[in-house]
Amino acid sequence: MTTVNICGYRFTINRSKEFHALTVKPGKWHQELFSYPKYLGRCGFNPKEEIWIAPELSGGAEGATILHEIIEAVDTFMRLKLRHDKITMLADGLYQILIDNPELILKLLKRQRIE
Repeated sequence: MTTVNICGYRFTINRSKEFHALTVKPGKWHQELFSYPKYLGRCGFNPKEEIWIAPELSGGAEGATILHEIIEAVDTFMRLKLRHDKITMLADGLYQILIDNPELILKLLKRQRIE
């Protein structure tokens, strides 16, 4: 089981075949609001802190989706009120930076001086 600490809370990252049944409810509201027929991820706080990821995701889509859900949690805790499309763009951009700059990321994680 993978966990991530976000703003003092420990979130569990889950995959489940039941994921779409939990998050996608058929009906007019869903059809109008979302052009993609399924969610790729979901961040929840009640009754416990969880991030759900669609089971078919892998590679870059998986990474960007997990980062997206982490940003959703930060947005909620910090009361930033970011629009969903902005969260998506921010997650995609940050994920690409992480992938393109592994040496820098390792230095940051080790708290090494950047020269």
